[in-house]
Amino acid sequence: MRGHGLSLMGARMDRLRRRFGFDRNSLRRDVDRAQRTVGVSAAVLFLGITPFAATRAAEASYESGLHAEHREAATRHQVTATVLGVGSSRPGGSNAAQVTWTDPDGSHHDADIPNWQGRPIVGQTQRIWVDDAGRPTVRPRMRSQTVGDASLAAVGATVATGTPLLFVYVLARRRYDRRRYDAWDTEWARYDSQRAR
Repeated sequence: MRGHGLSLMGARMDRLRRRFGFDRNSLRRDVDRAQRTVGVSAAVLFLGITPFAATRAAEASYESGLHAEHREAATRHQVTATVLGVGSSRPGGSNAAQVTWTDPDGSHHDADIPNWQGRPIVGQTQRIWVDDAGRPTVRPRMRSQTVGDASLAAVGATVATGTPLLFVYVLARRRYDRRRYDAWDTEWARYDSQRAR
């Protein structure tokens, strides 16, 4: 039974060799072998380069994101802002508001918020993010954004390494197809001339 299993595995390997052109089939032309060599080389290069490039890009993006997270967490804080007036001198929609707040150190600030959450009403309060200089800003960078950016960097590196290899293979395949069609035309012309005799 063991010998039968080995012969089945050998038959499968022979089938794979034939399918991918690694056999000594006399019907397989040189152009077919050349195209196969280009395709296998491109695949090996892709599999060899891409994991390294994607990992490096993801690591660099993640490190940069972590630094931004720590820096923004250290320089931004939330305060409770109170609406003093609705609308703003700046261009914007109906969600603009003039607000005031007091920092934890006791300093008083006024600012225009162009994107107040909901419709602002005088006297309404809302938690907003401000930087160390007392300017309204966005919330600090979140870990999910850092992870998402690292994932996009990995995908971008994969595309950046794969696209040129795919382009080279497509160009090579077109060239080999032209050679293949020219060979077919030559064979058909020879066949027709022999048949006409």
